[in-house]
Amino acid sequence: MPRRRYATNFACLVVVLVTVPTRAGETAEFAVTGLWQNKYITEGRDNLGNGGLLSLEGAAEWRGATVGVWLATGDSESYDEVNIFLEKGFSAGALEGYLAYTRLEFLEDGEKDNELAAGLAWAGLPWLTPAIDYTYSTEADGAFLELSLRSEITLCSGQLVIEPYVLEGVDFGYASKDYDGPNHIQVGLDWTFPLTEQVEIVGAIAHSWALRDVAKDGMGDETWAAIGLALAL
Repeated sequence: MPRRRYATNFACLVVVLVTVPTRAGETAEFAVTGLWQNKYITEGRDNLGNGGLLSLEGAAEWRGATVGVWLATGDSESYDEVNIFLEKGFSAGALEGYLAYTRLEFLEDGEKDNELAAGLAWAGLPWLTPAIDYTYSTEADGAFLELSLRSEITLCSGQLVIEPYVLEGVDFGYASKDYDGPNHIQVGLDWTFPLTEQVEIVGAIAHSWALRDVAKDGMGDETWAAIGLALAL
């Protein structure tokens, strides 16, 4: 599908996301985030041979359900990806969780994928949130598991929020068809700094150490960073 048609579909989806909940007498929370990252790293692997990634995400949340679109293009390499996702969050006391579906379209080679995901996090501990996230890919017929520890810290009289984390990824035929097992260990720092009530600067820096699964694919450690703007409506 031409890139122009994807832009048109994105604009139409934005209108639907905002107006449908309003007709029911309630207003959806809508957010747009533009981001640049110097490398496109997922599952401890660099998905692009050269350069970084520019992305734009639009999402609306209503009654714990989120629907959105993520558009991405390479800044140096010819690469275009579109994700359309649906997510439903839930909670029971200090236990928080979600179920999600994502449709992935890779425009350069015409490949497609469907992913089903679920996650749980325990918010009952001070300064620390343990979590588990599981993703299954229909195209790869494999899964990927992440175990993480995160902490949210507020600085500068509430102006700066940082979120350091550590996670381990385990591959079950998702990232590599040839190998399964320990994939990578990653540490990182996500941060947000508000400019106004609706606009904030967002950023991240992370480092990944290759474990057996990544190393057997001939890849190694990675370090990358990201920065962008987020708009809340």
